[in-house]
Amino acid sequence: MFNMGVKYIFRLDDVNPSMNWNEFHRYINLFKKYNIKPLIGVIPDNQDKEIKKYEFNDNFWKIIKDLVDSKVVDISQHGYQHQLFPTSIQSPHSIGVFSKKSEFSGLSRQEQYDKILKGKNIMKEYGVESDIWMSPAHTLDNSTIEVLVDLGFKIITDGSGLFPFKSEKMLFVPQQFERPRRMPIGVITFCIHTNNSSDILYQDTEKLLESSSNDCISIRDVKVGKGKLGYYFINKLFQFFLIKIRSIKLLILDIRL
Repeated sequence: MFNMGVKYIFRLDDVNPSMNWNEFHRYINLFKKYNIKPLIGVIPDNQDKEIKKYEFNDNFWKIIKDLVDSKVVDISQHGYQHQLFPTSIQSPHSIGVFSKKSEFSGLSRQEQYDKILKGKNIMKEYGVESDIWMSPAHTLDNSTIEVLVDLGFKIITDGSGLFPFKSEKMLFVPQQFERPRRMPIGVITFCIHTNNSSDILYQDTEKLLESSSNDCISIRDVKVGKGKLGYYFINKLFQFFLIKIRSIKLLILDIRL
């Protein structure tokens, strides 16, 4: 038998010098209140105008380093420049991802290596290097994974399933939902984009923390459980339903077009 309890992880995406700082600090303070350590996804050299909407903060790297050094957050590298292009090439681990854009999927192995290394070196320069990878648009291909292994990454905060799994020398910690909700089983990662947050989303987050803070963990607390075969079949069942949902969504989009 294996334990089918539930654990929750929170991650904050698209962290960059020109983000919505008020919302970012609001969430950081909320997690501090409940002694929860979220994962933040830092874009090393953000060039995506869609998320470059606010005033540039010259103290960005100092603020991020202070949060990391004080153990308030875990940090991940969120791509390189977050410049997305259309692609249909993905790893099998991206099953169920609705995005048709990526910063890396479909590029040559060397192109991916060069971009990821540039981002890694920027973070290293500011003293916030990480072995956790957060893919822009949740997309990656097999070459991405190979490069990440070569560059010393250990954890990918993405993948399809209800439970973490190991594959190709990486620990995949699936990200399932954006809006916090109670779940009966799984290691559930909620992805919050503070640039696009709302009072309702914030309230839903606090409501879950109020009722389930003891079930919240940091991504570095994640372990692949015993009874691996049971987790494997649950993940496969979850992937099956994701594929069905994706097929229906794409069909609706095609009809509208």
